[in-house]
Parts: sequence; structure tokens; C-alpha cells
Amino acid sequence: MTGKSWAALAAALVLAGATGLAYRQGASSRDGEVAQLNAVRANLEQAYANLALDAQKRINAEQTARQQRVAAADQRATQEVEDAKRRYETDLAAVRGGTVGVRLNGADCTATGSNAVPTAPAGAGVADAASGGLPESVAQDVLGLRAAIEHDAAQIAGLQGYIRAITGEPVTRQPAPDPVASAPAAQ
Repeated sequence: MTGKSWAALAAALVLAGATGLAYRQGASSRDGEVAQLNAVRANLEQAYANLALDAQKRINAEQTARQQRVAAADQRATQEVEDAKRRYETDLAAVRGGTVGVRLNGADCTATGSNAVPTAPAGAGVADAASGGLPESVAQDVLGLRAAIEHDAAQIAGLQGYIRAITGEPVTRQPAPDPVASAPAAQ
């Protein structure tokens, strides 16, 4: 081989070595970029997983709070129904026992006209006209109607509380008006 050939061969080897080195450095650089991109992707996946976990925790907390509001509204409504039933049973026992009677509000024993109570017993219907009291059977019917109205009012209030609990509105309780203006009165 001549000197030129050796020089060309040496130049080719140097060039090949430089190309190989550049290729390895490029590959090494690409490997670094790929590793960096994989790390970024892993960080993003972790961030999305954390966001999803936080969102699920908020959903679970809201659902638990809603269930607690519904349970509280149900408990209040159930208690109101039970209280109304107890009042009815107590009033009915008092009427049956003769310790309490039911009076008509608006009836005036001294008035004349449509608001007047007859002064003499008028047969069936008015047991004691002077007192404005009702016969026991009618009083029991009146108390039964009153109990039914109170029961229905408590159920409606319970349903409204349930709706408020579901929608997240604050549950404000307003005392229900007395469904029957007349209450049992002592005889």
C-alpha cells in the first residue's frame, strides 16, 4: 500500500470513528430525551390519578353529607308523625274518659242567627247546647280528622325536608299551623 492509501485509509477510519461517535452521542441524546419524555408522561399520569382521586373523595363526601341530611329529615318527619299520633291517642282517651270535651270555635251560646248554639237540646247532634260541647262520637270523629290532617301535614313536611336534603338547600322548619282551630277543652 502506498502512503496515499494509508493516509486515505487512516482518514476513512477517523471519519468512521467520528461518525460512529456522533451516532452514539445522538443515540445517547435520543435515549436521554426518551427517558425525559417518559418521566414527564409518568408525572402527568400521576397528576391525573391524583386529580381523579381528589374528585372521587369530594363526590363521596358530598354523597355522605346528602345521605346524612336525608336521614335527619326522615327522622324529624317520623318523630312528628309519632308525636301527632300520641297527641291523638291522648286526646281520644281523654274524650272517652269524659275528662275533656271538644268544643266548636265560633259558636256563641248567647248569639242569634247562624253562629248561635240552640238553647234547648235539639235531639241528635247536640248533647249539651249550653256548653257548646259535642257528643262523644262526634268528638271522636273530629279528633280522628284532626289526627289525619296532622299526619298528612307531617308527611308533607317530611317530603319537603327530603327534597331540601337532596338538593342541598338548608332545611328550615316552620311550625305547622294548627289544622283544626278547636282543641279539646275541659268540660
